[in-house]
Amino acid sequence: MKRKEDWKDEVRKQNVNRGLQYISRNGKVHNKKLLKPSCPTTCRKKCYEKISGETRSKIFKTFWDIGDHSRQWDFLTKYATKEIKKRITTDKENTKRLSTIAYTLPIYETDNVVIRNIPVCKTMFLNTLSISFNFLYTALEKLEKGQGAVQSDQRGKHVHHQKKITDEMKQSVLDHVASFSPVESHYIRKDSNKKYLDRSLSSPKMFRLYEEWFDSSKYTNKITNVRQCRDIINNNINISFHKPKKDVCEECHIFENNKQHTEQEAEKQAEDLKQKDLARQLKAEDKELAQQNPEILTAAYDLQKCLNVPHGNVSTFYYKRKLTVYNFTVFDLGHRQGYCFAWHQQTAKRGANEIASCVFKFIEQTVMAGIKDYRFWSDNCSGQNRNRIVFLMYMMASYKYKIKISHRFLIVGDTQNEGDSMHALIERQTKDKILYTPAQWYMAFQFAKTDDKPYKVTEVSQDIVMDFKTMLTKVNNWNFACDGSKMQWNKVTEIKIEPENPYKLCFKTSYMADSYNCIDCANKPKATRNQTVPNIDFRDLRPAYNRPIPIDKNKHKDLMDMCNKLVIPKEYHLFFSSLIKTDSNRNESDSE
Repeated sequence: MKRKEDWKDEVRKQNVNRGLQYISRNGKVHNKKLLKPSCPTTCRKKCYEKISGETRSKIFKTFWDIGDHSRQWDFLTKYATKEIKKRITTDKENTKRLSTIAYTLPIYETDNVVIRNIPVCKTMFLNTLSISFNFLYTALEKLEKGQGAVQSDQRGKHVHHQKKITDEMKQSVLDHVASFSPVESHYIRKDSNKKYLDRSLSSPKMFRLYEEWFDSSKYTNKITNVRQCRDIINNNINISFHKPKKDVCEECHIFENNKQHTEQEAEKQAEDLKQKDLARQLKAEDKELAQQNPEILTAAYDLQKCLNVPHGNVSTFYYKRKLTVYNFTVFDLGHRQGYCFAWHQQTAKRGANEIASCVFKFIEQTVMAGIKDYRFWSDNCSGQNRNRIVFLMYMMASYKYKIKISHRFLIVGDTQNEGDSMHALIERQTKDKILYTPAQWYMAFQFAKTDDKPYKVTEVSQDIVMDFKTMLTKVNNWNFACDGSKMQWNKVTEIKIEPENPYKLCFKTSYMADSYNCIDCANKPKATRNQTVPNIDFRDLRPAYNRPIPIDKNKHKDLMDMCNKLVIPKEYHLFFSSLIKTDSNRNESDSE
């Protein structure tokens, strides 16, 4: 048996109609109706002298005890009536109002019988009933439309609303989303198959674009509001509107959700928190030392999320595949100087070779200032930062420039650093700009910061990107530490290289460790006395690429289509026509 009177919506509706406190569907608390003050002493009608506070309270209670919108409208139209204005000072054709409203309030006897109606001002009328003028105006409109009788309340009684999402409506939304170019997450693509759309999109914007895109000759029914669009996308597609970093520690998240912790789990959680606090403390110390000692340089680096050209709030851009632009940023914490190393996808990829080459170029650019000690900080992405390719580059740089290099990796869930401000500033400055070529992005990087220290931008060419990966084979030992333990590179939290012995890499797997362990890359485990240093020669280092990297032919087709339709202006066509496309049907991958 239905108990409709107990339904939350019904209870809420009754509270609204009776002027009681209620909580709306979005959780907002609306206070109960209270009798408001009478009109001020400046009132020309002197209403405050005609009606006592006790009478006003009785009128207020009578009105809200009705508890029904339609009957409340009857009450209002009985005591507030529209009348033709007696005097019109302007031409009838030009006047904005031909009628006025006359307000009265009833005076009751003890048995609730109305003796007479007292003319009052608008303020006295509305404040006595504690209603808005819109409430009253709706009642008068209902009376006019009902031709002498107030129309009944039609809320919740309409039958023409589209209540069911048909398969065709759902398919039209899915087809529309498919016309965009979603990409994988830059940080968590190994752990998630979720795709991400441009962060400038949102559900309301998607709905507006859907209305422009909808083809009535192909679909007979379409969705009518943002909520239908959002529900269809959420229920049928694993997609979102931004590309998140993996900044939430999975173990901490599990610990918070698990209400029954074992003693061992609690101890491990406490140790993780200590590691995070210690990492922050060490970074702060490195920053302070860099500010005090000109021979120390402390820097945080990271690869910005993938950027695209053309870029801008043009609806066509959302439906086409675009050329990817990469921006590797290095932020000198001591001098608060930002460096950008930028390239596009036909120049290079975004793997460890590219990161190592950019960091090596940064060292090359700054070492002439007398830097003897480099202290790097980054997240712990193993594909780009925490790997043997980058460590080998450090060894070679330490050997070549006689410098000390250390690198600490921020703990998962706490990877935000000062360098992230560079990415945020660039995104803010380019949010509403239209950029057609990578060169315009490079210019935007340079002028993103307008103070006395603009970002220093290096356009990465293929002769900068060196193939450090092939040099790994020239190193004798990557597998065993000096104490005989097997190396676990994914657990390394800190590495250190001294110029006196550049091929001996000292490391820690915990910030709380008292001392460093080491791996001697020059000597194999159980090596003979005749073991020599690894055969690493800078003359053997070669560029990683000897020709442009072809882009997917479907992406090339979309870019040329935008050129042909002049979505991309003519002056930029030469750049896009020079791009090399693949001949195969393989899908392009940027995950290297």
